[in-house]
Amino acid sequence: MVLEASRRAFLGAAAASIATSGALATSASARADDGPISHDALLAIARKPARHRQLFAATRPNGNAFVYMRNSLNGYERGWGEPPGSLHAIAVFNGMGVVQGLDDDAWRRYRIADVLAAMGARLDPGLAVDRNPWLRPTSGLEDRSIEALQRRGCDFLVCDTALGTASLAFARAGRGEDDAIHAALRHALIPGAALVPSGVSAINALQEERFTLYDANV
Repeated sequence: MVLEASRRAFLGAAAASIATSGALATSASARADDGPISHDALLAIARKPARHRQLFAATRPNGNAFVYMRNSLNGYERGWGEPPGSLHAIAVFNGMGVVQGLDDDAWRRYRIADVLAAMGARLDPGLAVDRNPWLRPTSGLEDRSIEALQRRGCDFLVCDTALGTASLAFARAGRGEDDAIHAALRHALIPGAALVPSGVSAINALQEERFTLYDANV
């Protein structure tokens, strides 16, 4: 009886965590207009109640992080029978991986797929190139889209330093002036994402909060 009550309490906490995660991250994303979120805001995201905590470093624009996040969630829920919300998964986009955290308008405006191709980082055949190909469910990818992962309580952090580097790449491709592009990209994060000053410092801060690190670039 005590075990069942504890389980119900845990399920209630997990549901509340999932319900509030969008609000927390959306609030953080909205503050991107004024620059990256504070360390305290990052801790508020990191400290959502969850039994397990895992972060995924996503430096390359290949979408691998979303596959690994889905697999880890499924491992806990379907393999080990733990309830939804037991794993809090966070992806940190840095390097050119930051393009995974940009919205459809940014992908179209700066023709990001073309820039990636010119840099030798081609998208997998069949993925959309006129929008962020990982943002919304598409045929065969429903359970690993960003939106699907957000519904399962995942969070996404975007490195502002790397956004500056990406802006230089877009400027060299003739998309505009790098400073103006950087300012625009700060307003072009995927819904619910949070801008952090540096991806590597965010990774360290999350590890200090007992998040284990998985390199999603392999």
